[in-house]
Amino acid sequence: MNQAQISTIVRDMTQKVTEGAPTTREDVERMAAAARASGNLEHRALYAAVRALLPDVPDDERTITADDVAAAGQKAKKTGRIEDRVAYVRIKDQFAEQEGSANQ
Repeated sequence: MNQAQISTIVRDMTQKVTEGAPTTREDVERMAAAARASGNLEHRALYAAVRALLPDVPDDERTITADDVAAAGQKAKKTGRIEDRVAYVRIKDQFAEQEGSANQ
């Protein structure tokens, strides 16, 4: 992970923490990777703050909507970042699996 990627993640997560916005497991994983890569104590503290904002609902119990899939697709298209593309594919696959199990 290069310095530009770390800076982008730190900026995004700082904004979420400042706004008190809920975070996702992906946010926590991205911030953990950035904190590990930088070794910066401030980044580790930010990781703890991001993790504290994670809702108590486990991802596998959360209902994914078509709007969630569309939003992830738009974000992936807009940013072009690998992390966002991977998140989009994961959400899309989870939605398809969820829909498949609901139809059984």
